[in-house]
Amino acid sequence: MKKLIILFVVITLVSAFTVGCTIYDDEQIQEQAIDENGNDNGDDNPNSTIEYTSLIADETTLPTGESTLITATATGEGLEYYWSASLGDIVGSGEQITYTAAFCCEGSNTITCSIRDNLNTWKHKSVTIEVSF
Repeated sequence: MKKLIILFVVITLVSAFTVGCTIYDDEQIQEQAIDENGNDNGDDNPNSTIEYTSLIADETTLPTGESTLITATATGEGLEYYWSASLGDIVGSGEQITYTAAFCCEGSNTITCSIRDNLNTWKHKSVTIEVSF
C-alpha cells in the first residue's frame, strides 16, 4: 500500500509539471519559413496591407515561473494576431500577451506572433526568451 501511495504522488507531481509545458499551435496559423532573426517576408501578395514593424519582449531572460510582456507592433487592415510558444504559457490575445516560463522549460524558448490581414496574407516574427532555473 505504501508503494502505491508513493507511485500516486510521483505521477501527480510529474503531471503537474507536464501541464505547465504546453505547446501552443493554432491550426489556423500558416506554416512559413522564419529566418535566423525570427522574421519572414510573409506571403508574396503585393496587395498585403500588413506592415509588421516589431515584436518586442520586455525581458529576454527569465527564471522559471516568471513572466514578461510581449508586444507586436503592426499596421494594416483587419489584422488578426495568432501567438504560439515552443514551451511555456501564453495569456492574452491581440497585440500584447504575457509569456510565463514554466518550471520545466529551461533553455531557449521561442515565441512567435503570426499576423493575418483581411486579404488572408500572413507575416510572422519570433522572439527568443532564455529561461533558467
